[in-house]
Amino acid sequence: MVEQQIKRRKYLLAHDIDGGLVDYDYPLSLCFSGCGFLISYYIGVISCFRERAPHFISNIHRIYGSSGGALAGVTIIAGFSTERMLKATSGLLFYVTSKKFGLIDPFLKLETYLRGVLRDELPEDIHRLCTNRLFINLTHFRSFKPKLVSEYHTKEDLIDAIICSCYVPCIFGFFPPKFRGQAKSYEQYT
Repeated sequence: MVEQQIKRRKYLLAHDIDGGLVDYDYPLSLCFSGCGFLISYYIGVISCFRERAPHFISNIHRIYGSSGGALAGVTIIAGFSTERMLKATSGLLFYVTSKKFGLIDPFLKLETYLRGVLRDELPEDIHRLCTNRLFINLTHFRSFKPKLVSEYHTKEDLIDAIICSCYVPCIFGFFPPKFRGQAKSYEQYT
């Protein structure tokens, strides 16, 4: 039984690489690691999937991510175009480089800026689209216990989860953001 499944998956993957039509009969998942500096790379990956393997993107049932990976996941679910993702990323980079000391500038309000972009760009029903589909990795601030969050009650709840996942001490501020009343952050430790 297991050998038959392995053969079938190899067959499907081989035909996918050759450009043939693929009929995925099992749910697919996509996972993005946590690194804000990889967001440009993630945009390229998403663009490539959309161009070369649209059937793959349409069959993704779950997306896992933390930090930049959570941002990439929410843009897939929201259906953002490549141009729209690049515009938002460029705006963030321009904002950071406009500060005298860049990322370590004491007047940099990265959390406020990112929260504003997410509020403006994401659709009002994004929390419904992402529930049980986007799994964001958070870590409790004091115990360092990781947790996957996949249920979002409101758009603001989803934005809070993304902000907590993106939190980097000192760059985002000295106090970690809260998700449902609990300080959660430090995605790089999970």
